[in-house]
Amino acid sequence: SYISAILLGKKYIVLSNEASANEANVEGTNINHQYSKSIEFENDFREYISKFVCNNGPEYFSLLRPLSEWQIVKGFIKEPKYFKVFKSCNVGSKQDVWCENCPKCLYVYIMLAAFLDKKDMDKIFGTNMLNNKELKDIFNGLVYPDYDKPFECVGTKEEINLSLSMIIARYNEQGKVLPALLKDYDASNENLAENIKNGIVKQFYYED
Repeated sequence: SYISAILLGKKYIVLSNEASANEANVEGTNINHQYSKSIEFENDFREYISKFVCNNGPEYFSLLRPLSEWQIVKGFIKEPKYFKVFKSCNVGSKQDVWCENCPKCLYVYIMLAAFLDKKDMDKIFGTNMLNNKELKDIFNGLVYPDYDKPFECVGTKEEINLSLSMIIARYNEQGKVLPALLKDYDASNENLAENIKNGIVKQFYYED
């Protein structure tokens, strides 16, 4: 991309990596499943280019870097015309489907379910993934601090927990039984909603 930008006389190389891509996948380390999506790589790449290629060339950056995945989803749900056509599943990408069995699918399901009702979720996925007990290990990796995150493009555990707390709150308000994966979670995270209100969970998730 950088070579093409130089040849074409372009000023910018714009990517779409968000702030959530900076979180490590392995607890207690800075190991990221895809180093090139981190702000560390962006800074290292710019430094390398300025030292060894040119110091006045195209600028390489990610337009979405200031935003969390949670904020991006919050914006995306305002465009329902895209619900039927977007996909974010590596396993089902060649068939243009959600496989509904991988970390990406479960992660996107959780994030969207924090904002969308059952009708919209069924249109997108066709099933309630939070009722699939076979996804328990993946769920644990997405949520709990003592489990390593899946090596996939998924958001931070903090924003996933925030989304789950929103889902649980809606189920409780409607008097509905929690899905299978949330029954144990609800009991082990009873203080999460209160922590969010008190500002322990980062407030920037709420910004427009």
